[in-house]
Amino acid sequence: GGGDLPAVEDLEDEDDEMGRPRYGVELKWAKLGEFLESPAVELSIGLLIFLNVIVMAFEMQYIGLMNGYVVQYRDYDYPNYVVWPGGDVVFPALDWMFNIIFCLDVGARLVVLNVKFVKGWMNWLDLVVVSLSMMEATLGSLIIDPIVLRLLRLGKLSRGLRLVKMSKY
Repeated sequence: GGGDLPAVEDLEDEDDEMGRPRYGVELKWAKLGEFLESPAVELSIGLLIFLNVIVMAFEMQYIGLMNGYVVQYRDYDYPNYVVWPGGDVVFPALDWMFNIIFCLDVGARLVVLNVKFVKGWMNWLDLVVVSLSMMEATLGSLIIDPIVLRLLRLGKLSRGLRLVKMSKY
């Protein structure tokens, strides 16, 4: 396609009259594109998504501790900030950290992969989830229910299926 990156092997052997790679910039972009789509990067992002899901589960428990305390549920004698001191700082900080990492991932893939990025439905899911997550983090709330946003984040775990699919071949 017009915006697709050329294959690395198509660029490596083409030198100009002075022996420099003719497509130096294109070669670097093609290699960066290969790296961004490599199993190592996919696995790393998949692990980060998994860690994000675990953090979200603990955050839901933290919120549940406060809810149990507010409604005076049995054995919920203390507010969440007493039971888990620092949770009100740690969870938002971790949320920002994951948002920034996923934003950098999607941004890099969007810029480097260009048209190839737009062709992948999983990339669209990543873009929507990251955009909504950043909007929630900066605006504090969204029109969309936060539970739906969390389910979309869980849907990003299916990105790991791409890695499994890639490893079969």
